[in-house]
Amino acid sequence: MKPPSIKGEAAALRPESRRLSFSLEREKYKQDQSRLSLRPDFDVNLSHHYLEGEPSSWAVTISVPLPFLFKKRQNAEIAESLATVLALRRELDHLLDSINLEVEESYLNSLGAKAQIQLYQDDILPEAEEVYQRFFSVTRRGKSGGSS
Repeated sequence: MKPPSIKGEAAALRPESRRLSFSLEREKYKQDQSRLSLRPDFDVNLSHHYLEGEPSSWAVTISVPLPFLFKKRQNAEIAESLATVLALRRELDHLLDSINLEVEESYLNSLGAKAQIQLYQDDILPEAEEVYQRFFSVTRRGKSGGSS
């Protein structure tokens, strides 16, 4: 495999990147919630009251909060969430860069190991085999020459 195909897989499998991705998603939902809280909301309550010996009654309550009149808190929440999203994105980018660097470094190490193995197979093993054969033939001649 080449490093580009491995990089995405390595980033997806790291728990740190998944944690940061989920945190980023959570902050985006917080932003949406803060933006929606700037809109007016309607609340309607209907209740039936019954007391023994008294006539029953109904109560209807309608409330309309107007958050756009007091929006400093919501704006602060949005600004805080934007800053958190920016920080999380930077942290995620840094993590992805470090993962990519680790993958590239491992890939280069594997290429170096492959070259060393090839050198060992092509040059060192044949030379060692030749030295062994020479040594073996010399000791064989020494034994056969000394016994006659």
